[in-house]
Amino acid sequence: MYLSKVCIKNFRNLEDVTVEFGEKIVLLGENGAGKSNFIEALRILLDSNYRPSLGESDFSRGSGKKPFGGRTIEIHAWFSGLDWENEQDLLPSFHDCHGKDNGTYQISAIYRPKKDTNPQNAITEDDYEFIRYCGGNENNTEGAKRLRQYVRLVVIPAVRDMERDMQSWRTSPLRRLVEMISLTNDANFKLVAQSVQNASKKLGQIPYIQDLQKDISDFLGTLVEGQSIQPTINIAGSNPEDLLRLLNIFAESDLPLERSSLGISNILYLITWLIYAKRLRTMPVKGDQKPEYVLLAIEEPESHLHPHFQRLVFENVFKQEHLLLTSTHSPTIVSIADPRHFVVLKRTSNGTAARSTANFAQKDEKMRQDISRYLDATRGEMVFARGVLLVEGDAEMFLIPAFARKMKEAGKISHTLDGAGISVCNVYGTDFRPYVEFLSGLDIPFAVLTDGDPDTQNPGLKRGLELVQKINAPKHAEIEVRFNKKEWGAVKTGLEEVGIFVNQRTLEGELIQAGYGDELCEVYQELGASDRQVKNLEEEIANNDFKAIIDRIQTTGMGKGRFAQRLAEKVDADRVPPYIEKAIKYLLAKMPQPSTDLQLPPESVERPQNPKDEISF
Repeated sequence: MYLSKVCIKNFRNLEDVTVEFGEKIVLLGENGAGKSNFIEALRILLDSNYRPSLGESDFSRGSGKKPFGGRTIEIHAWFSGLDWENEQDLLPSFHDCHGKDNGTYQISAIYRPKKDTNPQNAITEDDYEFIRYCGGNENNTEGAKRLRQYVRLVVIPAVRDMERDMQSWRTSPLRRLVEMISLTNDANFKLVAQSVQNASKKLGQIPYIQDLQKDISDFLGTLVEGQSIQPTINIAGSNPEDLLRLLNIFAESDLPLERSSLGISNILYLITWLIYAKRLRTMPVKGDQKPEYVLLAIEEPESHLHPHFQRLVFENVFKQEHLLLTSTHSPTIVSIADPRHFVVLKRTSNGTAARSTANFAQKDEKMRQDISRYLDATRGEMVFARGVLLVEGDAEMFLIPAFARKMKEAGKISHTLDGAGISVCNVYGTDFRPYVEFLSGLDIPFAVLTDGDPDTQNPGLKRGLELVQKINAPKHAEIEVRFNKKEWGAVKTGLEEVGIFVNQRTLEGELIQAGYGDELCEVYQELGASDRQVKNLEEEIANNDFKAIIDRIQTTGMGKGRFAQRLAEKVDADRVPPYIEKAIKYLLAKMPQPSTDLQLPPESVERPQNPKDEISF
């Protein structure tokens, strides 16, 4: 069984979000998009030990909407994939939790006006109530209680202060592991506790300790008259429970975590939580119903973890049987995740929107594998981008950001690519299809830049036509008609309207036409070419012998990428190849502009702690 769908309405900056999932969830999005709020919503719905305290600040404020006044906060989750043959014991708990879709089981939470209150007159927390129910039936609150016994949510919070969490018994994950086994009832532990008590008594018999205790007691007596207080100095109290609080994890036999490296400490912290989640299915806590499913939510696990540790840890985590949700900003974690498991939260003019790849490449395993191989730790930034420029090779990777910087300096555009959150991604060839479909599924704006290669019957335009057909882009039928009539100019214009930019020849040809012939010769000489070789290049440029020019650049031994890297230092805003300039402006125009009246509370701000909530799981 897995969490297959979530719908959240009017909760903080998640005004109306519905998203489907694969068997695991990798939650992505920029700061303020709502990742922490998304996990918080799941805690409200599924964490049986969490005491939600909803109020005015939890209502979304999009379009100037005010809290209360009959508005409701709703959180719905659907589970799928229950194996009745092997899990028949769950039938009594799930029989009345069916969702509308066959094979799904629904649990919901709603914060609404009380039944005896006119919704329009419900203007304070006292006028509202919070309930959980199952199967879409608000009267089925008992079904929700049963389901929450069998599905347990464990949240591993972002490692912002691991040392504090580990040293505090209240927040330490070690506490939860120890409580599972009722260690204070263990005979061997009682013997150890007695030994510690005996040692503590002997400590109190040391003359210096006795003198110090007396000084403290006498001084206290002069300050607080009439109070019978006898302070002592001991290792621990006389209760075995006190000894439990002294338990801690050491990086080595005598090295406390606070003195070890952050990387090792955080791995141990994370592992402790993972073991707790694993044992939760087999070791009920204090007589609780043993859960059949554990949904493990890990917030931003990459903090202070070296990329190699991230890869090693999460290659293992993704293989675990847990229902898993992790939020991350790490391209390294993205690079080892299944592309079908991504969920991207995006800030838009209408609030936060969610897009999922759960159905990505269902019918094309090869395409999924292509994307999986492509998303290494470098190109993984594509899923974090606000927009993506897809290019054929390394040369464009260096030149296009340089052109954009110069255009920004000249006032021709408002942002650089980095400033707008746009990534330039090299697909190493001309097979753009998997990446275009992938980005379309995540609703990430993109543009494609490709060579026209007119000597071979316009393959660039044909390539563009095939792409618009795959993604069912607007006007694809019209573009196809123009293509069949060989109206190449109209085809090119139509492709540009949907973000596909085809040059006349090759990148090198476009650079020469833009006036970079002299700069190409300068770079060639800087990379070690002789005067004679430079002279030959000048002649090839004068004759527009583009094939010879490309061959010559490649024979420098440095490759087109290194050549372009040097050339990028020499470009200017007045000589930008037209197809590159159009692509940059097209994508900048697609960048979302968050609404000014939309309340987007920063997720880093600490919310008041619920007195009943000890961050227990």
